[in-house]
Amino acid sequence: MPEIWTATWEQSARAREDAAAGWLGDGSLGTACSEIGLLPETTESCLSDAQAIRSSPALLALAWHCYWIVFHSGRDLLPSIDIWPMPNLLSGGATPRLPAFFHAVVLLSGAELVFEKNRARGVPDAVTSRTLRDMDLWIHECRLRTGRPGFLELCWLVYHFSGRLFELGRLHFDMRENDVGFHALRHVAAGAKYGSIVILAEHGGRFRDDGQFADADRRQAEASWTADFSEDAESFRGCPVRPDGSVMRAVDSYPKSQWQQIMSPRSPVLGVHIPSAGPFHGPMSPEACEESFREAVPFFRAHFPEHRFRGFTCKSWLLDRQLARYLPASSNIVLFQRRFHLAPLQAATDAQTLERIFGIDARDLPAVFDWAGAPQDTSLRKIIVRHAMAGGRWRIGGGIIPVY
Repeated sequence: MPEIWTATWEQSARAREDAAAGWLGDGSLGTACSEIGLLPETTESCLSDAQAIRSSPALLALAWHCYWIVFHSGRDLLPSIDIWPMPNLLSGGATPRLPAFFHAVVLLSGAELVFEKNRARGVPDAVTSRTLRDMDLWIHECRLRTGRPGFLELCWLVYHFSGRLFELGRLHFDMRENDVGFHALRHVAAGAKYGSIVILAEHGGRFRDDGQFADADRRQAEASWTADFSEDAESFRGCPVRPDGSVMRAVDSYPKSQWQQIMSPRSPVLGVHIPSAGPFHGPMSPEACEESFREAVPFFRAHFPEHRFRGFTCKSWLLDRQLARYLPASSNIVLFQRRFHLAPLQAATDAQTLERIFGIDARDLPAVFDWAGAPQDTSLRKIIVRHAMAGGRWRIGGGIIPVY
């Protein structure tokens, strides 16, 4: 178990002695579900599992410890939280007697703290409610993937319940450092707002001859090369990224008299996330996405002014440029890609594509996927399968939108 789990047990136990007697009571949980606007069936399931937790001293102690770590420890939960005990809804590696909605109950027990924290920042309650309502989406996804009711997205929903991520229209945004990497330069002569942008690889990155990272596609390329990035008083030098998101081996020079760096691999950014449509969100239309981006900039500048973000980043199967070979130029996916300067990602694989298109949980992903047996009941599934059957490899892609 991670250190944050074992080393803090006594601390949380002491805190529990001073906790309000009503913690995890039906009244407070029911109020949280109502304020968030969760579906009646979600509320019913969570209240039922809360009763099961309260009736077991061991489960109650475990639930309190999880709650205390998430909401009171002041510790960064990642990456340790992904190996916490989970309900046994998948094929293995889980705690058999942990209730299916155990972690949903834990998060909901701290919902009022989330509202209070966000209110102190001036965030409207309606935004907090919409954001936390994402729990319903992931409960729906759990049933689709496992055939069983439950909640498995603790790692992801912690962002929502820690006040780091917000739903603003069709898209979600969270505060982070540049997780795609790469440098962004702007041509200063082209104007302060609509200048030409070039994306350069970070120094030391290892790439294949096709411009993807050497460790892409679950293997290490036998032949690879190392990207160079440097700067001196006169210029920047680096390996630029092509429009298709692959890195060029040739090193180009960019005079500082004409180019300024507006983003680095460690710049603060807003991460962009695209909830699946399903029964909870509409299409990922260009208009809906544009409205989300327009809302995000003033929202974070007003409520989180210390996070001086330099742009947006996104890591998604939707940003695999290969999709543009098969989809119409007018499709929502292709139009979404065009918003970004595309870039490859380290260790990029097809795991997210399989998860989003075929509902295969990454924790249950087989070592070799049976493409021949994959369903082709939609046009997108046909595209995905045929490309793979022809020897192609799908992979998650990265995208950058500088803000200046």
